[in-house]
Amino acid sequence: MNPLLIISRRAPTDPHAPLQALHSALAAASIDVPVTLLWQDDGTQQLFLNADSALSKMLQQLELFDEIRLLCARPALEQRGLDAHAIRLPVQLMDGDSIRQLIHQHHAVMVY
Repeated sequence: MNPLLIISRRAPTDPHAPLQALHSALAAASIDVPVTLLWQDDGTQQLFLNADSALSKMLQQLELFDEIRLLCARPALEQRGLDAHAIRLPVQLMDGDSIRQLIHQHHAVMVY
């Protein structure tokens, strides 16, 4: 199956987009579709939520799937003054050139 790239760009205050991105990633992974989930722009703030929030609990489920690769845009973290060491998930940090290459490598890209 072709791998799927999901880009989550919305702040956690958006009531729908972050959850839709996670639902899409979990649904695809549950049928063995390789998924890459990239947090970019304001979406990087999702990685710093209170552990008791519904979104944070769903984020923790991502670690249960070997089919999901977790990435975060380093420039977005730096622009927002966020510390990558405080992220609880095992994300790989990516720079701009690597992100562009990643997007070009995927036939299916979903942006939330």
